[in-house]
Amino acid sequence: MGFEILLIGAKQVVGGVRAPTGERMPPIRAFMDDVTSILRTAPCTKRLLQRLEELTGWAGMQFKPSKSRSLSLRKGKICNRTFSVNGQSIPTIQEEPVKSLGRLYTSSLKDTERGPEVVEQAARGLKSIDGSELPGRLKVWCVQFLLFPRLKWPLKTYSISISTVDQIDRKANAYFC
Repeated sequence: MGFEILLIGAKQVVGGVRAPTGERMPPIRAFMDDVTSILRTAPCTKRLLQRLEELTGWAGMQFKPSKSRSLSLRKGKICNRTFSVNGQSIPTIQEEPVKSLGRLYTSSLKDTERGPEVVEQAARGLKSIDGSELPGRLKVWCVQFLLFPRLKWPLKTYSISISTVDQIDRKANAYFC
């Protein structure tokens, strides 16, 4: 609740981005202690970061640039624009990818790389369950209630092709036949 007051104070220095529908998107979104800002220009971002630095300093807190990431786009291409907080540079996504709410953000900004990773995760899980000394019905239980829920989140958060999902399905069926 207290952090929300700081965000409200920071929102006053920038306007936000106007969507193609004419709606104005909020400049800052927050969930728990994660803050995401979507702004149109680098000067707006600098102003917002300076205001947040000022407000958090007033509250006796500070941001950790090592736990933050920045991504700057110019004409649809990633540019190497860097920002700083507390006198330290914020790493870019190209330098250090970041995982937020189970989704990995890398410099490619594409989900095509995640498909093979999920297939590999499924294969490792199936091999681990199959290698256990559990009886068959408990192995099926482990797949249904442990492995499948673990695979469900990446399948929901990434745009993974149906052919990749079919590949996971074929691997799982091979263990049951």
